[in-house]
Amino acid sequence: MGVSGEDLAVRAYTQAWNFGAEYVYGQPAAGLRPEGSDLVVTLADGREVRSRAVVVASGMAYRRLGIPAPTDAT
Repeated sequence: MGVSGEDLAVRAYTQAWNFGAEYVYGQPAAGLRPEGSDLVVTLADGREVRSRAVVVASGMAYRRLGIPAPTDAT
């Protein structure tokens, strides 16, 4: 038995929060660049956020390949 993606994300969020991570929500990122030992995220409104680590969570979408499902050959 594994861990669901949702459960894994909640655990990671909680662990990072417990270690002092700060979260930035609400503005889409427009750029990411290194600057010295920091990473600088440029937000869509032009503001910049500096950090030592960045997690990019871009989401996902299910897609079907558009081919027929295999049939049982027996």
